[in-house]
Amino acid sequence: VREKLELLENFGVDFVFQLNFDEKISSLSADSYIEEILVQGLGVSVFIIGNDFRFGFGRQGDFALLQQRGSELGFEVEETASYEYNGVRISSSYIRQELAVSNFALVEQLLGRPYSIRGEVQQGRQLARNLGYPTCNVGLQRLTLPLHGVFACEVRLADRSFNAAVNVGYKPTVTDERAALLEAHLLDFDEDLYGKSIEVIFRNKIREEMKFDGLDALKTQMSRDIDKVREMMDVLAAQRVGSGNRSTQP
Repeated sequence: VREKLELLENFGVDFVFQLNFDEKISSLSADSYIEEILVQGLGVSVFIIGNDFRFGFGRQGDFALLQQRGSELGFEVEETASYEYNGVRISSSYIRQELAVSNFALVEQLLGRPYSIRGEVQQGRQLARNLGYPTCNVGLQRLTLPLHGVFACEVRLADRSFNAAVNVGYKPTVTDERAALLEAHLLDFDEDLYGKSIEVIFRNKIREEMKFDGLDALKTQMSRDIDKVREMMDVLAAQRVGSGNRSTQP
């Protein structure tokens, strides 16, 4: 939520009303939603929404109902235009679909920014540190993620950026717990980040998450993953330089 609020602020939005979708809200009929939330709660005068918006218990309400009730209750309803990319309508479902296959370059085009996860670094069990590869742990209990595995990423800390090998998943080699976790090993970095906020930007997928036959096998694979991250990020950096040079040609 914090990341969405920051993005909205960057677009010049001055105020955001966050409606918690609880049992009471989910049971409201479409008419009750309009009258209690939009009219009585917000005093809406203009409501701008996509024409595929559905709301109310059982998704009863639609754009046509909003227009009808808006005319009756004294507020305007305006439709936002849909955007397409290569003939496909851009939607959250489309973006999640491409994230699931780690198509991060396309997702960046669809979002207008790189896909990233932000969070606060938590205290872990330090198993990776004991293997020689300390990680930053970010809990993902509240996130439903379409991506799992090991990735080549950038990690941003305030005004600094580091390449990183990032695992998103459940650490099957060392635990049977099913709480999803993001673990980031920052390359060429050795500082304490507990309690600090980081942003993890996904660039490429290396492999799926795997269960290894012991810690030695895991350590060997982590070394290979880090070598792969260096290789991938070097290629990406070279591509950026090449793109920059082409854009400055007369």
